[in-house]
Amino acid sequence: MSAGHLSFDELAELAEGLLTPRRARAAEKHVASCDECTARANSLEETTAALKGLGPVAMPAAVADRIDRAL
Repeated sequence: MSAGHLSFDELAELAEGLLTPRRARAAEKHVASCDECTARANSLEETTAALKGLGPVAMPAAVADRIDRAL
């Protein structure tokens, strides 16, 4: 938390169920009482939904080649 607000990383972890139960309860309580964190959480949710709507994106061949060479 920075300046009493949850970071985007913390909000993402909350949304994905990655926080410990105790930390998740504290984060949910904070979001419920903080307009700024509620807005951040909503923005993150909208962005996630928009990205999911894009569908799969093919990896550029040059990137795949670089990965193959590195392995």
